[in-house]
This record gives sequence, C-alpha cells and structure tokens, in this order.
Amino acid sequence: MSTATPVVVGNHTRRRQFKFYNVLVILAMAFGSIAMGYSGSVIGVTLGQPSFVAYFDLETRANATSLISSMNGLFQAGAFFGALCISYVGDRFGRKMSITVPAILVVISGALLAGSTHIAMFLTFRFFSGMGSFWLLGAIPVWMTEIVPAKNRGLLVDIHSCALLLGYALASWMGYAFFFVKSPHAWRGPLALQCLPALIVLSAMKWLPESPRYLIMTGRYEEARRVLGRLHEREEAGIEFNQIEAQFRLDNSQPHNWMSLLTKKTYRKRALYAVGLACGIQFTGVLVINNYSAIIYGGLGFSGSTILVYSAGYNTLAFGCGFIAIWIIDHFARNRLVGFGTAVVTTCLVVEAALVANFPVGPNQNNNALRAAAAMTYLYVAFAQLFLDGTQYVYFAELFPAHLRNKGMTIGMATISLMNIMWLQSAPSAFKNIGWKFYLCFIIPAYTFAIICWVFYPNTKGLALEEIAAIFGDEVQSDIYSQPPQQTSQGKDSDSCSMTVAPAEHDEKTTGQLRSSIEVKMEMELMKRPGYTNPELAKILADSGPVAGLSETTDIHALRETLKKRKLALTASAGPSTSSVLEVDHIVKTRDGSEITARVYNSQNSRGGPVLVVFHGGGWVLGDLENEALLCRQFCEEFSGVSINIDYRLAPEFEFPTAVHDCYDALKWAAKNPDKHGGDLRKGFIVAGVSAGANMAISSSHLARDEKLTPELTGVWLSIPSVMAPEAVPEKWKSEYISRKENKDAPILNQASISLFRKLYQDDPRSPLMSPAIWPSGHQNQPPTYIQVAGMDPLRDEGLIYERMLREESGVPTRMDLYPGLPHGFASWWPKAGFGQKQKKDSIEGLRWLLEKPTGHR
Repeated sequence: MSTATPVVVGNHTRRRQFKFYNVLVILAMAFGSIAMGYSGSVIGVTLGQPSFVAYFDLETRANATSLISSMNGLFQAGAFFGALCISYVGDRFGRKMSITVPAILVVISGALLAGSTHIAMFLTFRFFSGMGSFWLLGAIPVWMTEIVPAKNRGLLVDIHSCALLLGYALASWMGYAFFFVKSPHAWRGPLALQCLPALIVLSAMKWLPESPRYLIMTGRYEEARRVLGRLHEREEAGIEFNQIEAQFRLDNSQPHNWMSLLTKKTYRKRALYAVGLACGIQFTGVLVINNYSAIIYGGLGFSGSTILVYSAGYNTLAFGCGFIAIWIIDHFARNRLVGFGTAVVTTCLVVEAALVANFPVGPNQNNNALRAAAAMTYLYVAFAQLFLDGTQYVYFAELFPAHLRNKGMTIGMATISLMNIMWLQSAPSAFKNIGWKFYLCFIIPAYTFAIICWVFYPNTKGLALEEIAAIFGDEVQSDIYSQPPQQTSQGKDSDSCSMTVAPAEHDEKTTGQLRSSIEVKMEMELMKRPGYTNPELAKILADSGPVAGLSETTDIHALRETLKKRKLALTASAGPSTSSVLEVDHIVKTRDGSEITARVYNSQNSRGGPVLVVFHGGGWVLGDLENEALLCRQFCEEFSGVSINIDYRLAPEFEFPTAVHDCYDALKWAAKNPDKHGGDLRKGFIVAGVSAGANMAISSSHLARDEKLTPELTGVWLSIPSVMAPEAVPEKWKSEYISRKENKDAPILNQASISLFRKLYQDDPRSPLMSPAIWPSGHQNQPPTYIQVAGMDPLRDEGLIYERMLREESGVPTRMDLYPGLPHGFASWWPKAGFGQKQKKDSIEGLRWLLEKPTGHR
C-alpha cells in the first residue's frame, strides 16, 4: 500500500534572493530603530547638561541620586510593560500595528519630556518613553526577520541594530551641541528631537508591507504571496511561501498560548535560551556603561563638555562598529559569535576595572592610566557592537516559530528590561560607594554565559525560519504541501510567485524518511563545495586507489572496449533475468538513408504499457546498447512498460550532428510504430538520456514540440546531462557556471576527456543541437522533466541551471535528485555502493513521477 505525498522539487540557490524594495522597506522601518536608540540614550547626555541639572536642582537635592536612578528605573519599568505588549498587539492586530502604537507613544512622551516643568512630570513620561522605546526595540526585528530571506537575514535585520546605534550617536552629538546653548532650557532641545525619527516611520507606515507570515497566520494567503513577490526574487518567494504555509498548518495544530512555553518541552527550551541570552548579554554591563557614561567619565576625572565629547565619541564608534557588524554577522555561527563576543567584551571590562582600581582619581592621579581607562570603554563598545548587540535581536526572533515569535521576543525584551532595572537602579549608588568593585558583578556571570553559549546554544544562521524548528526537535513540514501553487504565465516574474510542486508515490515505510528542506539545503551546499567527496566514495578510493577515468588513453577503440566490459558486468550483476524480459532488435531508417538499431524490451506484461525511449551516454564517441540495458529492463519490470534502446552512430566515424539526428529519427519511429514495439503511448511517452544521451534527449524533446510530433511526449528523464558548451552559456548564468573549472580534474570524466570527445565529435558549440539550453524558441511547454546531478561532475552546473531555466523561466514542472561529492558516471563505476544503489532507486522514482504527472501539460 502506498500514500501520495507531495514533495518540493525546487531548491534555494546561492544568488541574491531579495529585491531592492526589500532593502528599501527595511531602511524605512529603521527610523523606528533610530527613535528607540535616541530615546534610550538621550538620558545619558541629558544628565551631563548643566542646564538640566540646574533646572531640576540635582546638585543640591538630598534625593538627587535616587531621582537619577528613578529616571532610568522608570524608563526600564515602562520598557517591561512595552515588552509585554509586543505579543498581544503583534499577534492580534498585526506586526505593523505593533510598531505604529509605540511610535505614537515615543512622539507623545518625547514632546512632554521636552516640555516638562516639574521633576514628577519628567519621571512620569520617562515611563511612557521607555514603554514605547522597548516596544519598538522588540517589534521591529520581529517584522524585519519575517520579511527577509534566510540567506541574508543577519545582514538585513542587523540594520535594526545599526540604526539603533545611530540613534545613540545622534543623541550624544545633540547633547554636545546644546551644551553650548546659553539658556536654562537648552536641555529640552535634545529631548524634543527624539520625536522626529518616530514621526518619519509613522508617515511611511502606510506604504510598508505587513509581514507575510502574519498574513498567512490570519488566512490572507494571496496577499502574503503578493508581498513575498514584491520583496524577494521569484525563486525565493515561491519556496518561502510554500514553507510558511505548510509549517503554519502544522504549528497551528500545536498549543500556542503562554502556558505552552512552560509545558511543551521544545518551547520551554526556546524560552530558556531567550532568557539566558538576554541575561548573558546584559551581564556584560553594556547598558550601564552606555546610560551612565557621563558618571563614568566624571569618575575618571573628566568634566563639562569633555564628558559629552567622550560620550558622543563612544556612541559614534558604536555606530561605526555596528555598521561593520552588518557585513560579518552572516559569516559566523550565531552561538559562536555571541559566545566569543561576550568573552572579549568581558575581558575589556576586566582591564577597565583594574585600571580604575589601581589608578584612582586624586591629586597624584595618573592621567595616562585614566585616559587608558576611557579608551578601554571605547574598545569595550567596539567589540560589543561587532559581536553582540545586533546579533541578539536576530537570535531572539530566530529562536521561536511564527505563532510564538512575538511571545518569544516579549520574553527576551522583558528579561532585558528587568535586568536593566536591577543594574540601572543600583548603578549610581554602586559607582559612588564601591567604585570599581561594581564591575565584578558583571564579570563573573558574563564569562560563565560565554562558555554556555559557545557550547550549548544552537546555530540558527542561514536556516529558513520554518526550518529552525528541527533544531529543537519539533516536527518540520517545510517540504510537504497539500495544494501545489500555480505557476505564473510563462514563468515570468510577477508579484504572485510560486514554486512547482511534484506529487510522488512513496511506500508507507519510507514516507517518514522524506528529506526536510534543511537536508535539501545542506545537500545543495555540499553540491557546490569545492573538494567535497562523498564519505563512502572517499573510503572506496582510500582502499582501492585512484580510479581510471575516460581520459586514461586517447585510443577511442580501447576506451570503447573498456566501457563495454564495465556495462556488461553492471547488467549481469544488477539486472533482472533475461528470461523475464524479451529483447527484439528493429531497424530504423535515418534521414540520410542509413540504418540504426532500436532494441525493444518487453516483459510478459508490457503489451500496451507506457513507452520509454533511451539514448545512452558516452560523449558521442563511446557506448552501445549495453550502456542503459539495466534501465530499460527496470522500466519493463517496474511499470510493465516498453523500453526502446537506441544505438545511434558515434564519432569520429560520424561527426556532429549525426548522433542527434539519429536520436530524433528514432524518437519519431517510436511515435509512428506502436504496432512494432507494442507500447501504448497514451499511457506514457518518455524520452530519456544519460550524459551526452541526455543532451540529445533535450534536443529531441524540443524538436518534437516544435514539429508538433504526435503523440506528444509526456516526460523527459535526464541523468548527469550535458546541456550547453561553455562557449554558449548565456550571460545571465555565467557567474554560476563554475563546475567545469572546479571539477576539471575530477575522476572518470574530466576536462581532458571532454576536450577529446568534443574534438572527435566536431561539434558546433553555439548550435542548439549541441547546446539545447539556448534553444531559439525557448523551453515553454516542455514536458515535465526529471534530472539527476552529481556534485563532482564538470557538467554539474549545466544540470542545475537547466532545471532553473525550465522551472523559473518557463513554468515546466521539474524534479531533481542531487548527489553531492560524486563524479560523473558514479553509478556505473560503483553500482554496488550505497550511493549507486540509491541512484538506481531514484531513477525508478523519477520515472514513476513522470508517469503520474497529468497528461495535457501544454
């Protein structure tokens, strides 16, 4: 018994997956991040303003220290409540609304802080400023994370952190500028300016897209498809839409309330990681040093405008390093980046504490040591921004699935705010009473977290958000779809993008072994990894030594004999008994009046079955009917079908384009002579080829379409295909056509053997009969196509590019099997190896898929 399970047939590629519009909307939303950074940092420079201190009498008040603590404490208390709002508003009213509301809060509170006439009024609106700011701090990276492609997620979402740091720097320089304004109200200017970036993001909100994941969560599928189509390249948009939709159907059946974060083990693990991440990074003391920079520099003996210059320089350096971090975040594992960064930053804190402890401020103070202490805060912030600040927001959002992402961000932001309340409330008194010893409260826990993060935290870099669930042991459905999306007309780019999905039959025992999209992505990564060798093949080569390939001699006749012996051994060892398959040779007349042989394979049940026409491989100069005898027999046995194996003429005796003409003449013979071969072409009419044979299968399929051959072909089966000569590669694909160079010295088929074969064949590289990828009439209305590609094959990229030409540009259904780290012809050289057996099974499943595709594909 079998069950029909749809499987995805498209793969991500290594090219850029986002459109410029995606960057544009990220930059527009980053004004909200600037608003948060400015609002969160402005208190530091405000406390350094003489006009502010004088206006609220903070030099003479008995409770001045507690008031300063309250300014930060109430901001963080508001931050805690703002964090709690992220989940409720974001899940109920949308990600955009969860940014709009706090932006309004920042504008109102900023205006009233600037207009404060009493310390109580100032403290009250510090609470609301904190609420709006921290709400933005968590809501914006959730929105950003959900609209960017996996490959570039770190780079694009880290713009949030960079903009945040720009807000810090702007606040510092505004504070410095207003320091020289001779007015008792000079302190109001920097506070009022925090409204501006929030107003900008509010004015842009109408044109910014909603998160496609939120749209799918609320059943607005077509809108989500359009949004993804505007944001991402067509391939990425199609894959991502399918992943989001499928995973949401699974996640929606799971518990997604607050209690599930405690009761469900995998969710609880995520929550603990988020709390640990928030605590660990705050243990580095980053916000204490930022918010109390004026006090720290004052404690080091600096005063007046010098303090503000140091603070502004500190935040400007932070912004510069944050910008650099954008370009490095996606090159390192998330856990290693945070773990290493925490250790380095904490080491800077150790040096800072040692300098402050050993060189106190006083009459005989060591000015060089004090300058070194100030410089150490600069070094501290440089490393903090390079490794920690931006990474944490990306990491928080990645840890949780879509239906819990806002709750996860709420946990992270709430934890940060609670930690900050504790540290910021105690900091003024601690700096005043215990001085450098306060740093010890950060150092020990921070080093501990660095080790824990490095060893135990997961790496989420580069994975689609829907794939990360597998890391925590949750079920992943990203590779399974119940409703295949529709291709757009002619496969052109549009706002409505999709991926082709192919239904395939699997035995119930193997259904659970379907590859997840994580495995597919890893497989594609291995396919293009230079020097990668399949582990099983590596062991074989280590035991038996290097393999003799097709370039071992230039004697074509000797090569033909060697290949024939290998193919005979393959057929004898793995093929079904000849008693169960009948073989009859027929003569096919060619266009030039010659004759070639078509060997017809029939089983006892083949009469009236589907038809497979096969062209063997061999670089147009090698091979005969024994090459693909096993495939022909398997088709007869498995599908009660009829196989027709074509013995086309070879070079150098017969040069280009004799072989391809022979193959197409044989295909026409099969179409016109069902009485001779006994097949029923209405049940399936597939043309198949291996290597050079695949090249001619593609050409024959295009000729059949253009000449309106009847009956129509119903499928094309291609193994390790040659699709285009290097001279004919379209400009669009040249940057991805690198396997000829990477695998020029590969086993079996290498550049030397390819050059020999082409020299003997005397081909025309720019003829579509040699390079069918550049077929003048395009690839539209081609039959469904199955392709096998080997990673160590010089022809690798030809197969990968052709699959994308069919699927992306022409809307042709495709299915592809990948064999990383294996050379051209691996299944013939090592048929008994595990990978050889897998290729044999994949070949049958590929044929099954083609036979089950609906007819009338045109």
